[in-house]
Amino acid sequence: MSAPAVAPPARRAPLNARVLGVLLLLVNCVLLQGFDTPFERVLRHETFDAYQRWFPRARTADPVVVVEIDERSLRDIGQWPWPRTRVAQVIERLVVAQPAAIAIDALFVEPDRYAPAALMAQLDLPPAAEAPLAAHLPDSDARLAAAIRGSPVVLGAAGVPAGDHAAAAAPTANIRLFGEDPARFVPHYPAVLSSLPRIAQAARGQGLLNGEPERGVFRRVPTLALIGPAGDTGSADTPGTPTLLPGLAVETLRLLGDTPLLVDSDARGVKQIGVAGIRIPVEANGEWWLHFSRWTERPAISAADILHGTFDPESVAGRVVLIGYTALGLQDIVTTPLGRMPGVEIHAEAIENALAGRLLARPRWAAWVELGVMALLSLVAIAGAAALGPGRALALVALGAATSVAAAIGLFVEAGLLIDAVNPLAGVGLVLIGVLGSTLAEAQRQRRALRSQLAASRDAQLRMQAELDTARRIQTGMLPRPDALAGTPGLELAAFSEPAKTVGGDLYDFFLLGPRRLFFVIGDVSGKGLPSALLMALAKAQIKSAAQRVDGDPGAALTAANDVIAQDNPEFLFVTVVAGCLDLDSGRMLYANAGHDAPLFVGHGQIEAAPGAQGPPLCTVDGFDYTSQPLTLARGAALCLVTDGVTEAQDPDGALYGRARLGDCLAPLAAGAPAAALITAVVDSVRAHAGLAEQADDMTLLVVGRL
Repeated sequence: MSAPAVAPPARRAPLNARVLGVLLLLVNCVLLQGFDTPFERVLRHETFDAYQRWFPRARTADPVVVVEIDERSLRDIGQWPWPRTRVAQVIERLVVAQPAAIAIDALFVEPDRYAPAALMAQLDLPPAAEAPLAAHLPDSDARLAAAIRGSPVVLGAAGVPAGDHAAAAAPTANIRLFGEDPARFVPHYPAVLSSLPRIAQAARGQGLLNGEPERGVFRRVPTLALIGPAGDTGSADTPGTPTLLPGLAVETLRLLGDTPLLVDSDARGVKQIGVAGIRIPVEANGEWWLHFSRWTERPAISAADILHGTFDPESVAGRVVLIGYTALGLQDIVTTPLGRMPGVEIHAEAIENALAGRLLARPRWAAWVELGVMALLSLVAIAGAAALGPGRALALVALGAATSVAAAIGLFVEAGLLIDAVNPLAGVGLVLIGVLGSTLAEAQRQRRALRSQLAASRDAQLRMQAELDTARRIQTGMLPRPDALAGTPGLELAAFSEPAKTVGGDLYDFFLLGPRRLFFVIGDVSGKGLPSALLMALAKAQIKSAAQRVDGDPGAALTAANDVIAQDNPEFLFVTVVAGCLDLDSGRMLYANAGHDAPLFVGHGQIEAAPGAQGPPLCTVDGFDYTSQPLTLARGAALCLVTDGVTEAQDPDGALYGRARLGDCLAPLAAGAPAAALITAVVDSVRAHAGLAEQADDMTLLVVGRL
């Protein structure tokens, strides 16, 4: 008799694969255009960071020089803050060198501690000596104000919540608004922390020092911020009226051009900032993308050299001078796409970006271009898989993806445009996986049908064994791996599970509820084999779902899970469970026990049993209200949880292993041992006790240790 014809595998995408691809494309379009999810933002920012790492800004000129308050300055002059007379000397000597502008990335909020009144208060002089001494001591704050007055100096200011040293408004630069009022789009601070009034009033302007990193990385700087109570912007001369304060870099550029600051906004936000004849494209909230260079290549002068007079005045003449901290001890270090750098370098980069004409921009049409690229490549994947087959479709999509990435990089290098090349390709990849996966699934279905026909004569027992082996792998894969939380500080986990048959009814689970709360559970379904395994999977899923809904309350979780599991239990099995929720910082733990063996606290040379069952097993009493009990797990101790497959293990004569042997096994390790060592000791002890006797029940252990 001839063999049946073998159907060739599917080479082209079937209709269901194309329908799935179109549905995935629509979902991606909605996600990419309608929702800016955290995942999309992370991918986008990492993509833009990669552009900068591959192509940092080329330094063609050095219009900015940084005067560093560095380690040598602190060693030569003394700890910061220096006497204001020293700061005044730095400014005076810089002004003589004729810089284009001086921007100070520092605040002078408090009166100088070296001022006459402050010094006399520290010396505790008699009243008769104070007047002559005060007459000869210089007023350091007045000296600094005099050095600033008439010089091209911009001081820093920080937006803050209202406080003791915070003013309600700040001096407003010459700002002209076009279109919508930008106040509702830019960052808002209730008050500003600025230098002493007589110092601040002597400066040509003040600039905002604030910057908000995204996931710890500075990529943009604000160009404007609203200072004062929320509302329409007005004049700084009107008390309680909010004002717009430019960023330090923008205010310095305004001083260079001696022109108004132009702010162009529409109903969707700020579009661009005009300063010194330069148009700066910005985000809707007024933030300015920076293209970073290698900051170590920027000219820098130690403040000690300025005070000692050992610097070259030509290195300052005609340049913008930024005074700021670079000493590690002053802790003004930030992270950028090119690594860590002093905070003053952020302002230097912004000024150089503008003066060098290297202005990054993410135009509003960029999102539509990215959407179009994703839609086009997705349609190529769908149509190509149907017309040409999966392999050729994959090659076409790969070519299109490479072209789009190259185009995005080219636009960044040549025009400074920030086009996201990764998020659209992630959407295309999802469509491609769906189409090819469905196509391959159809091929696999045909192959499985053929194998089923060819294997019809096989022994039914072999087929059943294969299915049981598959079920065992699936069940084992459902249990979490202890190393999944290996990086969690203060936590040590170890687990072991061995079914008596191919599949079993024991379960354990653990997962974090927030960064520092661990929920754990161990349970035992009555009976063995497939019915127990199925109920085990249901119980594990329901307990985890309930725990997440009730914020980790184990009693409430068991109550909710009991109501659901009991409805899907045609075999009338029951489940014993211990559940707990541990605070890893304090060691406080909520604990609930539904008919299970009491766990053991092991540590500090002692073994102590946790409370026993506080309620019946699940699926035995409908609507039972399980309660949680507070316990404490000390540092250096561990909670050892086992199923009755450990305590009821039998030797060849039928003797049970028992809790006494379990305690004796753990006693030598009670002084402190790793969680894995506790499990290894118990498993070895049980196996030694059982000898050649057949395993009668599933054996599961879970150890939760607090370091």
